Amino acid sequence: MHLHIPLSLILSACVTIFATRVCIYLLRPVAMRIGLIDTPGGRKMHEQTMPLIGGIAIFMGFCFSLLGLDISLRGYRGLLAGSAILILIGVMDDFRELRPRVRLIGQCLAALMLIQTGQLSIAHLGNLFFFGDVNLGVWSFVITVLFVLSFVNAVNLIDGIDGLAGGVILGQGLLLLIISKSFHAILSGYVLLLFLVAVSVFLAYNFPLPWRRRALVFLGDAGSTFLGFVIAWFAVTLSQATVLHVYMKYNPVTILWVIAFPLLDLLSVVFHRLRTGNSPFLPNRDHLHFLLIDLGLSPSIISISLVVFSFCLGLIGMLFAHALVSESWQALSFIFLALFYLSMTSVLKCKVAIKI
Repeated sequence: MHLHIPLSLILSACVTIFATRVCIYLLRPVAMRIGLIDTPGGRKMHEQTMPLIGGIAIFMGFCFSLLGLDISLRGYRGLLAGSAILILIGVMDDFRELRPRVRLIGQCLAALMLIQTGQLSIAHLGNLFFFGDVNLGVWSFVITVLFVLSFVNAVNLIDGIDGLAGGVILGQGLLLLIISKSFHAILSGYVLLLFLVAVSVFLAYNFPLPWRRRALVFLGDAGSTFLGFVIAWFAVTLSQATVLHVYMKYNPVTILWVIAFPLLDLLSVVFHRLRTGNSPFLPNRDHLHFLLIDLGLSPSIISISLVVFSFCLGLIGMLFAHALVSESWQALSFIFLALFYLSMTSVLKCKVAIKI
């Protein structure tokens, strides 16, 4: 089979690598000078002051790369506008912690960019309950906004150790790229690929390496929310595209499996906090990566393991689809997965309490 890779895509990928690296190199000293930094203390794992410019660098590298594509990007104006809003709100939050209400308004505006400018929404959930396609109708708008808010914040919450959020997003993006290729969504594939190239460059500076024991930059709230928004965009796009393509193996539940890990962690944290009478909005160490750290595991090992775990969940969902398992059984399996995750984190919390 002949694989044709356009020259413009190759050049754009090179631009992405160059622009992202240059942005990281130039912005690090600026961030240290103006105070766009994360200082050690509290739940934080790092011992040095870290610049919070990873998200800005990824966004700028991604935007520069799109200029080289010789294809109209009108359909992605909402993606860029929503991303810019989250970057702006995130940088303000990284400088000086904003009120939750302000962050929520910014995230809602980004979700509206997805719906209004991008003309995207979650209208169909597939055959979840053995009775045919679930059409959300008038609830489509609300469900789409709630999904975007949930996923954006879920990715933000797993950004607790080096390489975790970026690695999870990279793995999920690669699986979504495979799905987009399966029904020839060429433009979506190009845009997503360039985004993943920028994320890969960031990870080279964020994940500890044998010759460099610590990260050089962090995503910041700007970066984690931006990454979550981009994956949410493509998740909505591809989930609805699978419904429209009658002969597609993949379906909306497949997409749910692909993006499962941050959502499972968010569900677990909210569940445990509500069960103990605490606010789900207050920070604590209920996240899986913190529980594993409290049990004595290495942060690097935890990060790699959870990235692989997230990727494997997506592979399971895709294997279900290839094995022609019905959407209803896939959805039921996902519910059992969620219950298993809640049980696992409950056991880990008990072990941490005993150890303390």
